[in-house]
Amino acid sequence: MFGFNYYTPTKVVFGKGTESRVAELVREFGGKKVLIHYGGGSVIRSGLLQRVTDTLDAAGIPYVTLGGAGLAAVWGSWARYVCPECLPRFKRFALNVMGVDPSGTDAEIALRGIEALEAFFRRIGMPTNLRELGVAATDEDLALMAHKCAVGVGGAMGSARLLKEEDMLAIYQASR
Repeated sequence: MFGFNYYTPTKVVFGKGTESRVAELVREFGGKKVLIHYGGGSVIRSGLLQRVTDTLDAAGIPYVTLGGAGLAAVWGSWARYVCPECLPRFKRFALNVMGVDPSGTDAEIALRGIEALEAFFRRIGMPTNLRELGVAATDEDLALMAHKCAVGVGGAMGSARLLKEEDMLAIYQASR
């Protein structure tokens, strides 16, 4: 069974036209900056994301968006960071999934696999770093993201390698 962490205060606001009140709600809770994280593309296709960001822009509230592309933007940095501790896994990925040339050391093969997936992301128009995603995060922003990530997973998480807050920060920094 999967673990679940819930942090409060959380207020769920749902209903037609709610996006026009998002800035008001952020200010009500003393918010200074908003992280918008979403999964599928329907939030873009429906125009909801644009309406929310327009409302935040009009109110002068800064925000960062991380959607499906957010994973692509940090994946390569994460993979390079954890690869040395699980080299066989990345070698298998490189050979069996990405079909890279099997010559060279295990580390060279694994790196070619990581680079091949990043090249694929670029071919389909996905970002491979935060800059390409449109996120100009400061050191303070990255530290806050790493802290919130660590808190959100109960301190540390990972199957390829156990990642703590300082590891998460290093990955975010490498993904600029």
